[in-house]
Amino acid sequence: MFGKLIQRIRMTGLWPTIKYLIFTVLFERLDIHVSVIFEQTLNHIESHKKDGYHCDVIQSLDDLTTPVRDALVEYGGHEMIADFAKSFSQGQQVALGFSDGRFGCVCWFQRQRHGLFDDQPVHLIWRSFTLPEMRGRKLFPLTMKCACSYIRRNPDGDFPIVAESSLFNTSSIRGIESAGFGRISKKIEIGRWGRFF
Repeated sequence: MFGKLIQRIRMTGLWPTIKYLIFTVLFERLDIHVSVIFEQTLNHIESHKKDGYHCDVIQSLDDLTTPVRDALVEYGGHEMIADFAKSFSQGQQVALGFSDGRFGCVCWFQRQRHGLFDDQPVHLIWRSFTLPEMRGRKLFPLTMKCACSYIRRNPDGDFPIVAESSLFNTSSIRGIESAGFGRISKKIEIGRWGRFF
């Protein structure tokens, strides 16, 4: 845990890290969540191709190779694999990003109804992370672009592609914006109550 904190300080700076920790801990204790909502349009899709980078989109645990599974267990324990199994059982898909053959990034996405779009369907990229040892290679925006390209190639790919991030996660926000997403709203949730603004 201390190593992750030091790495975050190196990547984002001391003050943004302190601010993130204070607001995250305080707001979580109060069950308050403030998110930034982003949307990507067809005009913003750019190539996710880069030397040494490739991406796979999978839909089941059977699609996880042994090296990827091992890396996920090392990062999040066997609970991570159980979480993947649960997400797959709910019809979610995941884009896996690789740099020079090494697995490094995950972007989950699913089609669902969204309150900001009058409960019309959207494709939501809702959870993403980069393994600590693979950070600094721009895997996150590349893998988001890969997920978007995959979505657009499917018959229902014309629905909006939406991403959400904590207002205080500046590194995630930078990655989402560099993948071609623009901010369209903010959302505050207190317990079960939520509002867009």
